Amino acid sequence: MKLLRLLLGGLAFAPPALAADFAPPVTWFPLSDVRVLGGPFKHAEIMNRAWLLALDPDRLLWHFRHNAELPTTTQPYGGWEGADWDFAGHTLGHYLSACALMAAHGDEAEFQQRVDYIVAELAKCQAALASKASPPGFLDPLPEERFARLEFGKGGGGVPYYTMHKTMTGLIDAYELAHNTQALEVMKQLAARLSRSESAVGGSNRQVRTKGSGSALAAKWPPTCSAPSAAPRAEKRRKFAARFCAAWSSGR
Repeated sequence: MKLLRLLLGGLAFAPPALAADFAPPVTWFPLSDVRVLGGPFKHAEIMNRAWLLALDPDRLLWHFRHNAELPTTTQPYGGWEGADWDFAGHTLGHYLSACALMAAHGDEAEFQQRVDYIVAELAKCQAALASKASPPGFLDPLPEERFARLEFGKGGGGVPYYTMHKTMTGLIDAYELAHNTQALEVMKQLAARLSRSESAVGGSNRQVRTKGSGSALAAKWPPTCSAPSAAPRAEKRRKFAARFCAAWSSGR
C-alpha cells in the first residue's frame, strides 16, 4: 500500500506526457449500475425515497396551473411555495430532477410515472399559456409581466429567472435521465421563447436582467458563470444564456 501511494503521488509531479500514460481512463456509467447495500447511506436513500413519494405532484403544479388558468382541485404547499413568496413554484423543478434521478436508478416505475405525469401537465400549461403569451412557448408559475418588469428595469419583479432555471433543469433531467422525449419538446419551445425575448431586449436592459436572476440560466453549466457579477462577467453570462437557449430551441 505504501508503494502504491508513492507511485500515485509521483504521478502528480511527473511530466504531463508521462502522467497521461499512467492515468486511468475516466468513463461515465449509468445510475442503474449503482446499488447502495447498507449502512447510513442506504438508510438515507430509503428515507429520501419515502419523502419524495410523500410529496404531491399536483400541489407542486398548482402555481403553474393557476398561472395558465387551468382548473385544479388542490392547494399549494406553504412556506417558499406560498402564493405570497417571490419564487413560488420553483420547487417543482427540483422535484422533477429528483424523480428523474430515481427513475434513472432503475426498477423505479413509480418515479418514472411521476416524471411522465409532471412533464405532460407542464405541456398542458405551456399550451394554455400560448393563447395569452406573446410569443408562444412561455412556461412558468409566475405571470409573464414579472419578467417584463425585470427585463425593462422597472423593479418589483422578484427573481423570475431563478424559478425558470429550476424548471428548465428539471426538464433537461427528465429528458436526459428519464428519457422523456416530451420534456425535450417543452424545453425547446421554452428555449425558443427565451431566445426571442433575449433578442428583443435592449443592451442596457440586458445588463439589468443579467445582474439579477437572469444569471441563473447559466448557473448549471460553466463554473465561471456562477461567480459574483461584475459587468464583464454579467455580459458573458448573458451571451452564454442566449447561446444556450438558441441551441436548445433548435434541438442541438
